[in-house]
Amino acid sequence: MDAVPLQQNIGIRGLYVYFPRLVVQQVDLEQADSCSGKYTVGLGQEAMSFCGDREDVVSMAATAVLRLLEAAGVALTEIGKLDVGTETGVDRSKSVMSYLVQHFQEQGNTTLQGSDHMHGCYGGTAALLSVADWVASPSWDGRLGLAVATDIAVYPEGSPARPTGPP
Repeated sequence: MDAVPLQQNIGIRGLYVYFPRLVVQQVDLEQADSCSGKYTVGLGQEAMSFCGDREDVVSMAATAVLRLLEAAGVALTEIGKLDVGTETGVDRSKSVMSYLVQHFQEQGNTTLQGSDHMHGCYGGTAALLSVADWVASPSWDGRLGLAVATDIAVYPEGSPARPTGPP
């Protein structure tokens, strides 16, 4: 097997952002939380999207991945590494990546590498850096890398983080 030359110019080829369709106006959340102006004036937020009961981190990630690859004209077989950053596990035992890899396997991509990076706030960045490191390493096989950040932040009433995720 011939060695693949190390990459010197690593960059982002495409980006796709998915937002759930359900939205709460922050002024309404302020009223429910009895904190007028905290979210709209203090944090500058107008609205926040959130998932319904038929959506989770896996469905949001799959939607973003498949739409990104379609828009970029990239086949699932062209991806060699898939890392997922999240702080929201599915069932605290199975990685989000293991659900996503099924789409790749159905198209014949059975050598996909990857993992989840479970960390609040930093998970997505860790996934991106991991993919970039892979492309820059001697382990890179010439295929593209894909970093996915997906999360559902859910915080109880009264939590300082509440404006970033409804209960």
